[in-house]
Amino acid sequence: MTPDQESEGRSGAQTQAIAYTKSDRCRTILVDGAWGGVAPDGSVYAALYTQQYVIPSEAIVEVDGTSGFATGEQSHPPEIGREVQVELRMTPQEARTLGNWFLGKAAEADKVQLDLLGRRTQAAADSASGTDGSR
Repeated sequence: MTPDQESEGRSGAQTQAIAYTKSDRCRTILVDGAWGGVAPDGSVYAALYTQQYVIPSEAIVEVDGTSGFATGEQSHPPEIGREVQVELRMTPQEARTLGNWFLGKAAEADKVQLDLLGRRTQAAADSASGTDGSR
């Protein structure tokens, strides 16, 4: 595409090429949730976190008097730990734009997952009936 073609898109609208690069600190993370709100300056703040059960620093175990092996552990309700992976700050408009983008991508992902589930269900039915789905 030439620069002249690039600058004129559909309906005469201007277009702009954008180059994406990754920061040396870029990483992929699992996100289990977010905590945040409106910052004092009016920006939207979110701390994205992962969560898991915390391994206790100590435990009380029952020990078999003959073998000396632990036979049971007193259980307490497990503690859940949340580790903040990244913090985000953005304008309200950026938050709305990002939120709408996420909602659209979530809808697309739902469709993909339903399609995959349908394929798995069909494959399981074919397997159970002794067919391979082809004719």
